[in-house]
Amino acid sequence: MAISFLLTPVGLVVAGVTALVGIIIAAFLNWDSIVKYFSGAWNFFLCSSYSSI
Repeated sequence: MAISFLLTPVGLVVAGVTALVGIIIAAFLNWDSIVKYFSGAWNFFLCSSYSSI
């Protein structure tokens, strides 16, 4: 019965909202790692673009 609920439009919306909340909570709990990763990626992008000029 639970699978049939998840396959309805209402179930898909509920599953989507639940997944979005889970992603937000995971991002909040790991924010320092996320910032470190993206700042390193941004610095790599800047260094590689300046070295090609």
